[in-house]
Amino acid sequence: MSAAEHLSKLFLQDAGFCATTIGPVPLRQFAKVLGTRVQRTSTPINEFGVLWEKQGSFFTGVDKPGDYVVEVRRTAFSGRFVLAHELAHRIVDKYMPSEQLASLDVRNLKLVVDDVASHILLPSELLLLALGPKREMTLELPLLVLFQRTLRVTLSCLIKRLSDLVEERQLVVRNCALVAAPAVSTKHKTNYAPRVVVSCTPKEWFLPPNKRLASLGLSSLLYLWNTVPPFKQSNAEDIISIWRRSDWRKITTSQRFDYIFYEPEERRRVMLATFGCPSDFDNVSI
Repeated sequence: MSAAEHLSKLFLQDAGFCATTIGPVPLRQFAKVLGTRVQRTSTPINEFGVLWEKQGSFFTGVDKPGDYVVEVRRTAFSGRFVLAHELAHRIVDKYMPSEQLASLDVRNLKLVVDDVASHILLPSELLLLALGPKREMTLELPLLVLFQRTLRVTLSCLIKRLSDLVEERQLVVRNCALVAAPAVSTKHKTNYAPRVVVSCTPKEWFLPPNKRLASLGLSSLLYLWNTVPPFKQSNAEDIISIWRRSDWRKITTSQRFDYIFYEPEERRRVMLATFGCPSDFDNVSI
């Protein structure tokens, strides 16, 4: 069990959460449990959300009783993730041992907080309830969009949590899915370009996060990035490189991609795409 899953389970137990119906988790109820007030803001804050202590200063990272305020600038599903992220700061500071918390640098703390946020937005028991008794699925665009709208989560959060279930051997997927968006290199903070944000693949395969689509060989999807209208599902043939976990060999092949583009509030295009399982690939080159 990961640290994020452990922390989220502790909190969800204290919050009395039990997945009995398929629908979005009660984030504002979670905020009340954490002694936190939620408000929308039109203030031009630098981030999409901020967490304030009751004294009016930024959250210092020290858990103490009293009122906290989360200000959220985004709306809709992305706004729910922003709120979950800010609440996850409170969860980490409340439930993580102080020695472990002190050992995290800024980057790793953000990774843990994002992971906790995805676990409280989509607890495993809720996602498994939505998936039904069969623990095997084909990742198809209409089904993924239906899950997203029903559970009121971002596409990235949904694909990430499905991937978690695959890693934990609670789910088998027959094909692959990825979410891509413009971003810089995590390591060098340069080369702003469409990159893989998150992916879900069969357990035998691996697609590196933060990898540029160009580096994976996805030239056709890159051409379509700024030419096709948003919110319209379509498909295209393209080349992709994917890594086989058994020997970490990179395999490059041609495959059909079903895709759809979105344009969120900040006008940064996001793409959701699904493509065939590597075992079905033809003309594989290594």
